[in-house]
This record gives sequence, C-alpha cells and structure tokens, in this order.
Amino acid sequence: MGRVPWLLGLHVLTFFCNLSLIHGQCTLFEFPSIKNDSTLAIKPSARLLLPFELDIQNCIFNGTKQVTITVSNQNKGNDIFNDVCKILIHPNGTCFSFRPECKCGARGQFYLNKTMNTSDETLWKWSIGEGKIVPERKILFVMQKYAPAVKQLTFYSTTDNASLTHPLEPSTSVDIICKYDKGYPEASPAVLKYSKGMTINLAASMDDGNEELSTARFRMQNVGCDDMDTISCEMPRADKNLTTTLLVKCPPSLSAPDTPFVSHSGSPTNLSFHLSSYTKTLNDCKITMGSHLKRQSNNESQGEHGERTRSFVNNYTMLGSPPTLRLQLLLENVTQKDVGAWNLIVANDAGTDNVTFEVEIEILPQIIELSLDNSPISQTVEVNSSVDILCAYRKGDDPNAEVILRMATGTKLTAKIPAADQHGNNKIEARYTLESVGCEDSGEISCELPKARRNATATLLVKCPPRYTEEVVKIFPGIEGDPLELRFQLITHTQEISGCHVTKVSQGHHEDLGHRKTQTDEAPGPAGSRECRQFASGYKIIGTLPQGTLEIKLDRLSQDHNGTWRLNISNEAGSAGFNFKLEITKARQSAVASNNSGYVAGVVTVVIIIVVVVIVVRYRERVREMMQRYIR
Repeated sequence: MGRVPWLLGLHVLTFFCNLSLIHGQCTLFEFPSIKNDSTLAIKPSARLLLPFELDIQNCIFNGTKQVTITVSNQNKGNDIFNDVCKILIHPNGTCFSFRPECKCGARGQFYLNKTMNTSDETLWKWSIGEGKIVPERKILFVMQKYAPAVKQLTFYSTTDNASLTHPLEPSTSVDIICKYDKGYPEASPAVLKYSKGMTINLAASMDDGNEELSTARFRMQNVGCDDMDTISCEMPRADKNLTTTLLVKCPPSLSAPDTPFVSHSGSPTNLSFHLSSYTKTLNDCKITMGSHLKRQSNNESQGEHGERTRSFVNNYTMLGSPPTLRLQLLLENVTQKDVGAWNLIVANDAGTDNVTFEVEIEILPQIIELSLDNSPISQTVEVNSSVDILCAYRKGDDPNAEVILRMATGTKLTAKIPAADQHGNNKIEARYTLESVGCEDSGEISCELPKARRNATATLLVKCPPRYTEEVVKIFPGIEGDPLELRFQLITHTQEISGCHVTKVSQGHHEDLGHRKTQTDEAPGPAGSRECRQFASGYKIIGTLPQGTLEIKLDRLSQDHNGTWRLNISNEAGSAGFNFKLEITKARQSAVASNNSGYVAGVVTVVIIIVVVVIVVRYRERVREMMQRYIR
C-alpha cells in the first residue's frame, strides 16, 4: 500500500507532461544562412538551396500525429498562395518529400531546392499544418537582387593578347582589361580612375564568352614615364573594386621642397623628398656640396673641384609604394659648414636624376646661467634679506626673445637688461633684486626663454619654522602589534630637526605613553610631552626642499596609541604644531577564534568517525557470530 501514492503521483506527472505537449507550439522557422530573417536577395535564374530549421520536438505530440510543412509562394497581383512542395514528418522523425523542390536533411533540418525565376520574386510562406496544434508560419520575401563586383583587372599586350608583367618597357602599347559582374538590377558600366585624377568611362563592353561577366577594354598607346600611376576599376554600389599599378621602367624623378631644410647646430636633420620610381631599390644615393653648383643641360647637377660628398646608398628610408614614394635621409651633426646648397643624386637600373636643395641652421635662444647670490643651484637666506637673481642668455636668431623670471608662486619678475646687451648674439645678463624675502618666497625660481631647448631653475630657501601644509587632521588606521609609518607634508628650508615631541590629547589634559626617559639634545617640548624617539623608532625629513615629508616609524602598535595626538616639530628658525589621530584595532581575534573552532570541529569529526567505525566493526562481528550459530 505504501507504493500507491508514489505511482499515482507518477501518473499525474505523465498526464501533465503529455498535456503540455498537446498544447505546445512548434518553434518558428529559422533560416541560418540569412542574416536578415525576412528578406532574401538572389541572382536571377540562380539555383537556391535554402536550409531552414524547425524544432520538431514540440511539433510531434502524444506520439500519434504527423506534421506537414508546406512551402508556398504568392501569385503576383493577388494574395493567393500556391503550394510549391510539402514535407511530411512522422513522430519517429522520419521525413518524406513528394516534390524535388523540398528536401529532407538531418533531424530538424530541411531545404528548399529550386531555380528561382522572375516569377518567383515574391512572398514565400513556410507553414505547419495537420495535427492538434496552432499553425505556425514564416514569411520570407525573395527578391532578385545582388551587388555588382569587379572580378579582374589586368594588363594585356596589344600584339599577342598575353598578360604583361611589371614594369613595362617604355613605348609599350597595352590594353587595360576590366572584367566585372553588373549585378541585378544592372549597375552602370565600370570606370577607370587614376590616382592623379583622370577618369575614363568604360561604356563600350564586349562579351568574352563568360555569360556572367562583362569585359571592358581600354588601350594605351606608347606608355611613357608620366603614365605611371595607380589605376582602379570601379562600379557604383559594388561590393568589390580592384586596383592595380601601372609601372614603367624609367629613371627616378625627384622633387625637393621650395623652402630650405632648417636644422639646429650640432643636431641631426631629416631630409625628405618626393620620388617617382618603379622600384624602391636605389643603386646610388648621395648628396654633394661645393662652393658653386651649376645645372647641366642633361638635368644633372655637378659640383666643381673641392666638393664634399655624403653617401646614403645603404642608409636611406623609402616610404610608400611605387610609383609614389618618399625618400628620407638623415643628415647627422649639422654644423655651420653644412649651410648652403646641396645636390641630391639618385639612380636605379633605368637611369639617374638629381635635385638641388638648401640647408640652413637656426640658432635657438639659449639660457647660459641662473644664479641666486652667485649660487647656481640653491641659496638659503634669512627672512627679510635681499637676493640678487642673475639669468644670462643668448637670443640666437630670434631678436624678439625675452627672458622670463618666475617665482614658485607663479609671480613674474621684470628683469633689468643693460641697453648694450639688447642687440646681437652676445651674452645678455638679466638681473633682478628680490627685496625683503619672506617665508612664502621659498621655492624654485625659473628663468624661461621661448624656443630654448631647456630652461634653468634654482631653489631659494628662506629660514623659517616648518609649516604643516595639509589642511585636515590626518587619521592613521593600524592593527595592534603591527608596525606603522606616519607621513606628514611640510614646508621647510632644512632636513635638520632640532626638536620633535608628541603629546596625547584627551579631554583637555595630556597623557604620556609611560615609556622610559632617555637623554637627548632635542629642544624641550610642551608640558606632558615626550620626545619623538620615545614615541617612535625613528623619524626624519625626506624630499626635495622646500617641500619635505616627515616620516615617523612605529615598530609595534598598542591600544595605548589610540586617540588624538599633538606633534610639535622644530628647526633652527622655530617650531610648528599640529594634530593627528591613531585608530588602532585589536589583533585578529575573530580569525584566531575561527581557527580554534575549526580545530575543535575537526577533532569532534575525527572522534565521531572513529566511533562509527568501531560500531560498524562490532556489528559485523555479531552478524558473523549469528551466521555461524545458524549454520551449526
């Protein structure tokens, strides 16, 4: 009797499963080969093998009914659909088709196999019928349309109609052949486009025996060096156009910029030239310079006796693709003797060419010296003293170059320049006297010159008490027993510390740490305070002055460190005080307790396992004894 409820539940479950299949719907048709699941574009008179998928698992219900898939298309001019083919699917998955337009594939896969004509450019419908299910259908619009494409672009000899290889010899006659598919609807004929801007319409086309492709021909008589170009065969709306290059075996053709190449003394200069050539390889590449250069009638430049030559035949860079190239040369360590006219000569297998260019040197403004009271790096002065600032520089080729003196605060200083130093490329000394300096004047003073390769800086340090620069009370979290490093940002003229004291602040009175007292040379601190060396293992000021960082290291934190502290730090000019807070949490007792509880749980588990094993062993022994007694 105990099994009856269980069997009853099984029958109820089976009933509901079958009921869900009876009312379940077939999944919509899917066309895996079509990106747009509503439109299919095909070529005219093309054979279409269109796969479509159907989840027949939900279509075969109760194991008794068959499923019929009907493929139909709509008559043009009305809404009537005519059946094209049908597929019959049995519950066991067996598939039958009685017309060749429909084919069965793997389970759940089927195909429409038909040559599409103009009349087939209409709506097609896939539907499911027969069986107690809600009919499902899928509408697909089949249209005869595809994009044009250029298939081939080649050069042919006009004499033997054979394809030609590059580069062509000068005076060769050549046919440019472009083969293309017009697409559907047919696109406009192809055109030839030259990168130099010329366009040739290929309206006249001919049939070369290929029904799918059209062939257009353009004849070029006696090609020359000027005919080298990149040529493309293009069609509107084309998925693919083709490009080729017409190369003629000609000498290189150079062109130089109209303006001189400008360099700075002692620096390298990049020389860049436009070059037209059928190849990137040069047999010769050199520049020459003489006292005079003259242009010969054969388009060659030749220097007179005593000319200088630099060869680049193994050290040039060629950018781009033939025939449009850019030749780059690196002229190293340009000096005053390199100023003037140069002649560049290049050669390939077909000949040589040369071009004249100019090199000039631009002398940049230069800062020579910056000093504070004759100190070139830094100077430490008393408050209210005066400081003489000197910035020596040269204007170079820029007569309008003016030096700028700038304080660390951003304030610009108007320097005095002697009238005799206003002109020429001689050393100019700009001077300024900073009167009655204050603590806020500490910092870098810069001497700046537009276009100069570098500016100069010097540091002014004013003897002032240290100043804490952070506006908030810093909070340092820590864990009991761990070390901790405290860092504070200061403005100070020195890294020397004459006094460092800490005082614990608690409800208006001070609490010390109870550390032992030691002898020290530090200045005395506030009442109830302790020296930093009693509070920490070490302290120091680091960084580039006047911006400094005070580091205080605590070796081992305790609960006594918790709370707000007052730090007083002193140098030779005075002292400063500020508060900070330590938040010390107890050691990770929760983790320890967790480890202990885990240990106890492990021990208990082991004991339980041992007890269970003992019970099982004893039970088996008793069973064995009873069996032996029974046998006897």
